[in-house]
Amino acid sequence: MSFSPLQSDAANMQTQHSLVLLSLLSALLTACQSVGVQYRFPTAMEPSAELQGKEGGMIDTFDAEGCYVGRTSVTDKVRLRAGDPVVLAYEVVLNASTYNTIYNVPPITCTRLFSFIPQANARYVLRGDIRYVNGKNLFGKTIAIPSCEAGLKQRLQDGAFIDVPVTYLGLQRKRWNCLQASPLLDNPP
Repeated sequence: MSFSPLQSDAANMQTQHSLVLLSLLSALLTACQSVGVQYRFPTAMEPSAELQGKEGGMIDTFDAEGCYVGRTSVTDKVRLRAGDPVVLAYEVVLNASTYNTIYNVPPITCTRLFSFIPQANARYVLRGDIRYVNGKNLFGKTIAIPSCEAGLKQRLQDGAFIDVPVTYLGLQRKRWNCLQASPLLDNPP
């Protein structure tokens, strides 16, 4: 399976800072995985698609102005409204143990936000991972650099998987009480 690695530039840093702020706000509101206005799942009569969630998977909800208003945890199978855009988030923190804090090993945070439009009767799988790619440090020595990857696969009738085109998003502050998701200018391929 292939993933689309994301850039590590200023836009990504702003997105990560906004998502950290969003996560902290969510944590303050409740200890539950879901917070604020929940995603409106389809009724039995509405056209729908299936999404196999993943630990760290969320559906983010936005109001009519496009401001963030809540999130719903999706760690298991859920139904999505077909034809309506959905904003998915994948968030995971590695090395967040007390041991790593004592020995000053920073946690690795993977946070990605993207949208797509589910098709009726389709089956999707949320993917996300932290992989390591070769890089160089200040002294030119080869080192492993963590790369946060997230995306979506569609399961076909024959069981094969194909990549689903998604739009990677960043959070921008519209006003003090409004975070909006907007497409990143340098969307990964």
